[in-house]
Amino acid sequence: MRLSNSLLAVFFLSVAICSCGLLDKKKHRMRQEDSFYTDAGGLLDLPRIPLLKPYELLRSGNEWRMELNTPVYGLSVHNVRGVKVSRNRILIHSVGGTQILFGTLFKDYEEAWFIIDSSTHKERAFVNEKKYKDTLRSLRLTDTALLMPTPLYASFEKSGRINWQR
Repeated sequence: MRLSNSLLAVFFLSVAICSCGLLDKKKHRMRQEDSFYTDAGGLLDLPRIPLLKPYELLRSGNEWRMELNTPVYGLSVHNVRGVKVSRNRILIHSVGGTQILFGTLFKDYEEAWFIIDSSTHKERAFVNEKKYKDTLRSLRLTDTALLMPTPLYASFEKSGRINWQR
């Protein structure tokens, strides 16, 4: 009888812990403590801004760039001037030249926008701002004001946190 009461108590305790969100908080805390989200690079490494794992901005010389995981549009986005993470999507604005693969040809574009879904690794490029903004609206993304990478990096390096980490 004692054994069945003990097992029953353990069962109800497990259900209570799962339903009150303690496990979710622990999972969230583990994500925040992940070195991917806290390492600013620097000294021996390239300065970096974590976006959503595995995406990051890297500064090479005076240029911020982001490597793409599925080279549908090219290998990386160069000259990043604006960045934002909104609802598991990375928003990027590039000014000053990025090569984009459309069809079978690479072409240089002076200005481009990217929307990357970190959960599916779907990477979309836009060379028309209206199409980019229309896509943001269709995705129901409202928090889309882009931030300049250099001041964002300075704040991240100082605080150890990036503004889209909660």
